[in-house]
Amino acid sequence: MNATGASVSRVWVRGLQGFLIFAALFGLALVTLQGVTQAFFSWMIFGNVTMPASYSPEELHYIRFVYGVLGAVITGWMLTMALMVRHLSLDVTWVAMAIAIGVTVWFVVDSSLSVVMGYWQNAVLNLGFFIPIIVPLAVIMRQAPRR
Repeated sequence: MNATGASVSRVWVRGLQGFLIFAALFGLALVTLQGVTQAFFSWMIFGNVTMPASYSPEELHYIRFVYGVLGAVITGWMLTMALMVRHLSLDVTWVAMAIAIGVTVWFVVDSSLSVVMGYWQNAVLNLGFFIPIIVPLAVIMRQAPRR
């Protein structure tokens, strides 16, 4: 890192990058391993690894489509953040703040919608993505030199 980011701990940066790559792979799994990921979400929401029998083949097909689109968005979003973190040395505060704002907006909107619609389990799952991103960002921003 150059002088702008010299005091930022590499441990936090590497940890954040590692989690973002993991999350991108999770998104990719939503696209490529739909049987496994849908079983996980069915278990999380319905308490059973299979989808409700009342769903028609068309409904199940659409659900697979939506999970695929969601996975593609997650993959792209996480890789974008991973690339931004890689270049923290250009402007630590700006990059960290840009990521923190995007992640916080996602977390608040997605988690609020989840709770309002009765899917609190998704809000809990969101914490598993929000915390490993926001905590390192907070530490990185605190360690960044002030301009």
